[in-house]
Amino acid sequence: MRQTYITASHLVDDYRKALLEGREFALGVQVRPFNFAFSEASLDRKSIEVAIYHALKNHTFTKLNDVLNYPKTIQSFMALLDDMDAYGVSLSDLPKTTPLQLEIAQVMSIVRTMIPEPIVGPQSYIAYDQGLSHAHRAFLVRHQIPLTPRLPMDPTSIRFRVALNIRSEIESVIQDILDNDIKDAVVAIPNFNAHHALIEATLARYGLHQKFSDKRFDLAKAQFLAMVTLALDNSVQSVLALIEANPLKLQFIDDLVYYIQHFELTYAQLFEPFDHAQAHPDYPQIYRLQEHIQSDVLTLQQFMLDLSTKDYAGALAFAYDTLALNSRIDIRPIKSFLESHMHLYDASTHLFFINHFKNVQSRALTQNIIQWIDIRELPYLAPQHLYVLGLSAKQFPAIASRTGILDESYVAQIHNFPSLDVRTQYLLDQQNIIFSHSTNLTLSYHASSYEGKGIEVSYPIERFCADRNIQLEPWTLKQISERTPVLRALSPDLAPQIYLKDGKIVGSISAFQMYINNPYQFFVERGLALREPEKFTFDPRVIGTINHRIMETMHKQLPNDAWDSIGRVFPQDSNRIKMIQRRNEALMTMNMDFVKESIATSSFDVADTEKWFEANSLFKNIHLRGIIDRIDLNDNHALIVDYKSTAQSLSQGSVQSGQQLQLLTYAMICETLFSKSVLGVFYFGLRNSNIALAPLSYNMSKGVIHNEELAEDLWKKQKKYSGWMFDLPEDTFETDAYYGGLRLGKAGMGLWRKPFDMDKIRPLLHHVYDTIQFHILSGILDPEAITIEVDKDLNLRKDDEA
Repeated sequence: MRQTYITASHLVDDYRKALLEGREFALGVQVRPFNFAFSEASLDRKSIEVAIYHALKNHTFTKLNDVLNYPKTIQSFMALLDDMDAYGVSLSDLPKTTPLQLEIAQVMSIVRTMIPEPIVGPQSYIAYDQGLSHAHRAFLVRHQIPLTPRLPMDPTSIRFRVALNIRSEIESVIQDILDNDIKDAVVAIPNFNAHHALIEATLARYGLHQKFSDKRFDLAKAQFLAMVTLALDNSVQSVLALIEANPLKLQFIDDLVYYIQHFELTYAQLFEPFDHAQAHPDYPQIYRLQEHIQSDVLTLQQFMLDLSTKDYAGALAFAYDTLALNSRIDIRPIKSFLESHMHLYDASTHLFFINHFKNVQSRALTQNIIQWIDIRELPYLAPQHLYVLGLSAKQFPAIASRTGILDESYVAQIHNFPSLDVRTQYLLDQQNIIFSHSTNLTLSYHASSYEGKGIEVSYPIERFCADRNIQLEPWTLKQISERTPVLRALSPDLAPQIYLKDGKIVGSISAFQMYINNPYQFFVERGLALREPEKFTFDPRVIGTINHRIMETMHKQLPNDAWDSIGRVFPQDSNRIKMIQRRNEALMTMNMDFVKESIATSSFDVADTEKWFEANSLFKNIHLRGIIDRIDLNDNHALIVDYKSTAQSLSQGSVQSGQQLQLLTYAMICETLFSKSVLGVFYFGLRNSNIALAPLSYNMSKGVIHNEELAEDLWKKQKKYSGWMFDLPEDTFETDAYYGGLRLGKAGMGLWRKPFDMDKIRPLLHHVYDTIQFHILSGILDPEAITIEVDKDLNLRKDDEA
């Protein structure tokens, strides 16, 4: 008579190996998981799921009609029927009180026709109870099949450890295993599959290259699904997903995705020529991008045309052929799956195809020195060293109850179905195996998440250790905590060769400000002439360019052509851009009115806008060049305005540290260009700030106060030019409504505070620029090595007159 051993699925190989070592595995002896032993007729679950779906479609349901389209729902009905068969519960025991329960019973009767009851054959059976479900164990007991109990092993040593987080916990265990030269360690962790990537990366740092999944095969599956999804869903999003998965081996996938999104192409436009960008001197990058993606465009369009002619089965075959042509890895598991199951699927069962296809696996990956397992899948033989990680209150014990339509409240009404308490206690007993299944046991948890949120230890673990007087100790994690800081620098001999051109460091003022904040970036951009490619998109940079052009055409009384060039490099029919344009035009109309009024109420006239300058002798070893947004002149003075997207203010501290040099450097340049003293330098923010308008306020002495100030007046206050004055305004301005710092009093126009002194500012700027050029030519690349020594008591405002 044949002898069949029944075990949990994950123990089949272990149990077979143990029988071989004990010479008990001979002809007629076989080791089978439960379903293979008793339900062999219903092992092809994929076919049964699809058959049940088609059978249910021939019936009418009012309560369950929508959810029966999903594979998970079908699987939940099948799982319930499996448990009922194991417990010896018949369909007549199902509740039928409510309309929903009646429909559930109807569905279960249809599922019954597809799944035969488990059969106990004539052979001899012996079952090993470790890892069996409560339902399977109940079936074995009901059919009087002998159960071999697990032999408990009380550990000779027990440790209780805690780590800061999951990463340090895993790394501490690896260090402990390697330091003690342990050869047969088993590490169990809850939700093992969710930690694959972290464990693999941590092991790699110690030269242990274990792989728990084949990422290349996972990528091939994602590529295949992207092609099949496009066959059913003709949308731009599906095309973008296909490009990003890249089964076609396109060369410029990022640029192709960017181009489609940039021009907001429709699905129909994807079959047309990609010629939406026109050559434009201000925006050359988008046109160059359009040129170099053309080969990929043709490949993509040809694939989409070929795919559009296929039916569902043809699409599956075409997707596989495409993948086989472009893939360098072994994709035979995909081929085997399609050959065995492709006949089951059509467009109506595509969800089932996706659900089943995701379970296709590549070859099994072997474990090396350390065996990593899920906490629910302990090995058959008790290991010498068992590490159990992640034992938080949430993860241990982890008892999953039924949810969804067939939840615990439903099964509680099934006659003769075991109660939740009974099933839960069985699961607790199974999980408690960790306490008696090793020679040396280490229990561990981590005390916090990556976000710093506290995590409580599992109570059963804490109680187990307390009963045995085992103290909680922190893991000892060896980390490099003392590192000798290495300052990046160029040699003083090399730096001048890199930076100097005709004996000068050439750059804009903002470039020298960048050096203060990030000297290494200055070296990359100015020394090596390298820039990280930036995606050209409709962002604040483009809006800033448009608005500067609007202001320039207003001052020069030219036609407003700021938006004309946008049509060459952006989608002309984009509702998003049209909305931005409308909002921006309203904003700039307000700005232009404000600026015109500010000029009309002063003695200044706009002398120049977008003024290009070069200054190669203003500061030592420095050749400055750039553009001044606006220069106003009157008979005696110049006034400088720099347009910014958002409002900014000028501070002495930022000037002394070299972080705000623009406006004051412009002042020195304009003194030379126009032979006039500069009255003031100002920022003007183009974007509106939010206005906090409170019509009512309360004061202890005055009570309720009515605020009668208009929103327009508050807006004007926030919109004022912000900057520094270098002299008293006298009769230069008619009102103090536009420029910050002005004060209109009985004696005329004055300032709230003393003006700043250009005679103090000039030597300060010379000192700052000289320090910057010295550090640049010395090869300094670390921002902390840059120091600008300035008198801490320096006051840049004018002194009191004697």
